[in-house]
Amino acid sequence: MNCAIITFLAGFQKEQDIRPLDRFCFLGALFGILIWKTTDSLLLPVIIISLVDIVAFIPTFRKGYHKPHEETVSMWILNSVKFFLGIVALQSYSLTTWLFPLVLALVNGSFAVFLLIRRQYIKP
Repeated sequence: MNCAIITFLAGFQKEQDIRPLDRFCFLGALFGILIWKTTDSLLLPVIIISLVDIVAFIPTFRKGYHKPHEETVSMWILNSVKFFLGIVALQSYSLTTWLFPLVLALVNGSFAVFLLIRRQYIKP
C-alpha cells in the first residue's frame, strides 16, 4: 500500500524523468502482482514477488547512477539490516519464509554500496 501511495504522489512532482525502462518495470511489477494474486501456491508467489521487486528496483538504480547524492545511503543500509534481522527472527526457515526478506536485504544493501561507489565519481 505504501508503494502505491508513493507512486500516486510521485505523479505530482515537477521533475519527472520517466523513461521507457521505467514504464516497463512498472508494468512488469503490475503483471507480477496479478500473477501473484491468481496463484494458489505458497512458494510461487514469493518467487514472483521477489523477481518483481528486483525489476521494480531498476529505475531506482538508474536514478542513483545519475544522482547518487539525492539518496540517503543510511536509509538503504538500515533497510538492509532490518530485513536481515527479520530473517534471523524467523521461527521456521523455509524458502517461502526467508526468500523475500533476503532479496530485499540484498537489493537494499547492494544499492547502498552502489551509491557509495557512485559518489566517488560524481561530486555534489
